[in-house]
Amino acid sequence: MNNDFAKRHQKSVHEFYETHGSSFAKTRGDIWPEQILLAKTIHPEMTVIDIGAGNGRFNGILPKDVAYLGVEPSKSLREASHVKLLPGELPHLLIQDNIGDLTACFAVLHHIPTVELRQASIREIIRVTKPNGRLAVSAWYIPEGKFEEVKDSEDNDVWIPWKADQKTARRFVHRFTELEWKKLWTRPELEIEQIGLFGREDWTKNTDEARNFFVMAKKKSA
Repeated sequence: MNNDFAKRHQKSVHEFYETHGSSFAKTRGDIWPEQILLAKTIHPEMTVIDIGAGNGRFNGILPKDVAYLGVEPSKSLREASHVKLLPGELPHLLIQDNIGDLTACFAVLHHIPTVELRQASIREIIRVTKPNGRLAVSAWYIPEGKFEEVKDSEDNDVWIPWKADQKTARRFVHRFTELEWKKLWTRPELEIEQIGLFGREDWTKNTDEARNFFVMAKKKSA
């Protein structure tokens, strides 16, 4: 897919969160079960990188002595956060190599518009994670045929409608397949701990219960 397509849809996602960030943040107070699962594995003095941190809600359930590094491209969402967040977005983060004991990225990858950019984003997530550190990444699970397809795009790109505070808009989203999700994470640098669909409480194989694709993996030491 050409660069014009990528730039156009990256811009549309950015404009959505800048325009609606304040209203969007109000709808993102609940902690997701994936975040609760991860928080139980995090210990004081660990460094946690949270890419696409939104309003910083993940930080609220972490131990007090954790070094939290939240990164969020939307100024509107950063201003709505209760914790200081750094500007930045995938696939290029202004973060040094190998510093995250855990690198988390919740509900971001589906907004990245091309295979090449998604692959580059995975490499960036791996880069900032310490050897023997862990990464945890989710993307929306979207049933086939549920939303309007994006014209002149790669396969499985859709428009997701949004409404809040009497405002309506739509977001560009890539609809992952299970095979595509697993292939994305088949990398020599990673040891997969668990991968698949995640429901309202736990891992699931039932697509009727599924909310997100999720992966937990360990970065191998050199």
